Amino acid sequence: MRQGIMRRGMAGRAGLGITAVGAALVFTLFSGGAAGAAPAPEAEAAPAAAAEANPQCEAIGSVTTLAGVNLRREPNTNATIDGIIPQGVSVPWCGIVEGGPYSVCGVQGWTYWDHVNWNGQSGYVAGACTTLDE
Repeated sequence: MRQGIMRRGMAGRAGLGITAVGAALVFTLFSGGAAGAAPAPEAEAAPAAAAEANPQCEAIGSVTTLAGVNLRREPNTNATIDGIIPQGVSVPWCGIVEGGPYSVCGVQGWTYWDHVNWNGQSGYVAGACTTLDE
């Protein structure tokens, strides 16, 4: 099973000749108003905006999940989980990125993550748990 996942998961993607670059979001919050004044309601709403999920990415293909997988905001196991994509679901695929290591779907220490769209947002799933659709 592991060899099949690795062959289908990485070989099919490598054939596309795509170089994916992970992106980091940096949020800087500024507060306004006079010193000692209570913050304006708009300033309180800013952290909620920073917590929103990623917008959809531009799909170049699709992958099907081999197991239920966590959709994460960043390609690492410490990132926020925005949902769980069930097994057998085909989702739009935007490429592959290298991120933090994980051990799921029969692999240990893999660092390849699929950048996908699901449920109106973009995120990352463990690449070992998907297969590239033809």
